[in-house]
Amino acid sequence: MRGLGSAHFLKLKAHSPISPTVRIRYKMTYFFKNAKLLYIFLVFFVDVKSQLFFPGPCPTPTPLPNINITRYSGTWYLYQTYASTVQLFFSCQLGEYYPPRADGTWDGVTRMTERMTGNIISVPGTVKFFSTDGSAVFTSDNHLFSGNLPNIGINSPAGVTLTINYIVLATDYSSYAVEWTCYDFGISNFQFLWIFSRGATISQSNLQNIRKALNSQRINSAWLRDQDLSGCHFL
Repeated sequence: MRGLGSAHFLKLKAHSPISPTVRIRYKMTYFFKNAKLLYIFLVFFVDVKSQLFFPGPCPTPTPLPNINITRYSGTWYLYQTYASTVQLFFSCQLGEYYPPRADGTWDGVTRMTERMTGNIISVPGTVKFFSTDGSAVFTSDNHLFSGNLPNIGINSPAGVTLTINYIVLATDYSSYAVEWTCYDFGISNFQFLWIFSRGATISQSNLQNIRKALNSQRINSAWLRDQDLSGCHFL
């Protein structure tokens, strides 16, 4: 899964009873010995670095009001985003939102297919509202290294969570969704933009509507690039 006011942020949290020095040494040793951890690092950190800087502070777009998270649940395929080196290593990136709980939180998972092996990498996460009025402002805790992630063959006593705050700008629930976040440096900002689809395509009329909506909210759509959906098994 991904990612307020004028400032948006990414936050890395480490959870371990081990002392800081031993913990860092352990994590670095474990990291370089396990190629799967390298893949996860590439997805969540190289992809971060491949997003775009823009001049000035973050824009302040209006999130989708009164989002229906039950209708928003399900599978979303990454259709377009800003230029990313992750495509060199993976295809068919997708996010799955499971049905929400009574408290409004819900679990999700980010999946991607390794190009060299065809293996599917899965990173679980937990999503909850960051807003208090039902508008589509969320915070997502993505569990890169948890105590036990059998779906990617990792069993580590250390835990690392990548927290991303993001907003949903637009969706029709059935064919497309637009998610965005931004890190504000004052004189410049660092933006992430994801266009998701429910299937293999988004109609041209919907793509035009998406770009009009982005441009009206001062979100740059010129740098969006199609993503490789080969190997996806569309539901």
